[in-house]
Amino acid sequence: MEEKSVTFESEEDAQKVAQQLPEATAVGKQVFCSDKRALELAISVAGVSGCEQRPVAMPYPEAEFEYNGDNPRIYVRCLAAYNSGLLHGLWINAAQHVNDIQDDINWMLSWSPVAGSEVCEEWAIHDYEGFGSFSLREWESLEIVSNVAQAIAEHGEAFAAFIACEFPRMNEIEDWDEVLEKFQDAYLGYFDSEKDFALKSSEIDEMYDFAAFQKQFPFWANHVDWESIAVDLFCGEYYSIKATDKGYGVYVFRNLSS
Repeated sequence: MEEKSVTFESEEDAQKVAQQLPEATAVGKQVFCSDKRALELAISVAGVSGCEQRPVAMPYPEAEFEYNGDNPRIYVRCLAAYNSGLLHGLWINAAQHVNDIQDDINWMLSWSPVAGSEVCEEWAIHDYEGFGSFSLREWESLEIVSNVAQAIAEHGEAFAAFIACEFPRMNEIEDWDEVLEKFQDAYLGYFDSEKDFALKSSEIDEMYDFAAFQKQFPFWANHVDWESIAVDLFCGEYYSIKATDKGYGVYVFRNLSS
């Protein structure tokens, strides 16, 4: 049976009607009930008048649709409700196509507690998780949100560190594929420190053949100043970014502009 929603002038009126119907649900100024005749009778008995009736699927099932997966997520809030002193929003999977994010936002807005009396079209990102060192603005472009989140989901939070460093002005990016390609060319991995990179990186070993040097000159190999070598390496050819999401260590990148 199709469920009906009636919006009243006040939450008090909505509660009065809901008290007349055990099967009804009151959400803010709205009352939801599948029995149209019973709803109309309850309105008459309560002595109030409804403002608007419309078919709905069910009362706002926030717990069922809240995104709690491993991908980056954003918390989007209805500003019409917020400006009325009501907190209404939803955690949304950010690592999906921009159209799907917008659909989730539209769905959240449609269930706003002020939807019957206010135009619910405006929203803002009031929180986010899983974006590492990359910062989102309240009204960040959903295209940027989607692209960044999908890349982090695929490549890890090293990507967040990379774009935060290399592309502080995300709105100026014209070709997202070039950004991904540059990341893949530059990223060399996670290491405990810059010294750890100098010691363990296969790229450095191949470039300077330290393994052969250690075999041929074991005594001198034990006295190599790896700290100094790391300083020289990171003066131009490489750079590192602290892995804040891990609490220690660095993400190392090849300096493509050097």
